Amino acid sequence: MEHFSVSPAIINEFLNNTKASHYFSLTRQFDTQNIFSSGRWDLGRYFDNTAIVSIKDLHIKRAFYAETTLENLITIDIVLEGGVHTLVDHFIIPNNDMPRVLFGSHNESGYQRRIHHEDEHYKAVGIWIKPQVLIDNFGLELDKFPQVTAELLQGKYNRSLLLPITSKIKQCAEEILETRITSKLKEKFIEAKLTELFYYLIECLLSPEQSFNLSNHLSTRKSKAMKKILARLNDDNIEEINLTTLAKEVGMSESHLSKTFKSSYGMNLSQYRLQQRLVKAFELIVEGKLSIFQVAMEVGYRDQSSFARAFKNHFGFSPTKVGSDI
Repeated sequence: MEHFSVSPAIINEFLNNTKASHYFSLTRQFDTQNIFSSGRWDLGRYFDNTAIVSIKDLHIKRAFYAETTLENLITIDIVLEGGVHTLVDHFIIPNNDMPRVLFGSHNESGYQRRIHHEDEHYKAVGIWIKPQVLIDNFGLELDKFPQVTAELLQGKYNRSLLLPITSKIKQCAEEILETRITSKLKEKFIEAKLTELFYYLIECLLSPEQSFNLSNHLSTRKSKAMKKILARLNDDNIEEINLTTLAKEVGMSESHLSKTFKSSYGMNLSQYRLQQRLVKAFELIVEGKLSIFQVAMEVGYRDQSSFARAFKNHFGFSPTKVGSDI
């Protein structure tokens, strides 16, 4: 399988060469004859050259993977159509052909690999921005975020979170993707849309159930049901919530609930619940009031070893490493 490597040197040169065009095509860099794909794989720099935006609308002709070294960056991938098998640091996100948002934090040893398979169609908008730039530009008050999210926003760990993709996030990303970069006015339009997009993303990081609103493309009943489900899954009172109970609470069949949740959020109930349990565990470990064993029990694991395996698979390091120089 062909391998394309986007090195930090390419990114830094693009960001620092402010005399050149703000636009850069990775297809021209790696695939000038459209052997591996057709369509767009473009980069643009925004916010006074402090952020890179990637616009991908690709039909894959021949399988390849693209790998990027990420240093001191926040990455946000909004997948609109199709899918791609992604390895972000230690976190594997299989292709499920669903719209989704992947929020990533990368320190000096971060990396990302996307594996594209033949005949896939992939549409996505990606954003790379320095943590401090994101915090300063948007006036983020970190004490209002859950601790693990605040630390990810500061780029302290190599870690990624899956977020619900609301209709407003999806609409902003679609408008960015559909806008061709041909004039100063359109550059300003994209930057304005990026600002709007960051607003919705930050809302989602603060409170996913509140960011999901009735403008989503669901009936009022289903939309209210999904909002209620998210609130239950995000409840600090960690308990074993089964599909049968949730379905009864919102008056839906189990199969219908599973299908609606996945189509709404780009992940299934168990994926989202696992993420929330382990994020809660991270916060409890940081507090330092409980032992690792007690934390495991608190978030619903029956033994410390299975908890430690799940934690390491999710975060890329063991629970005992939390608070140390990972």
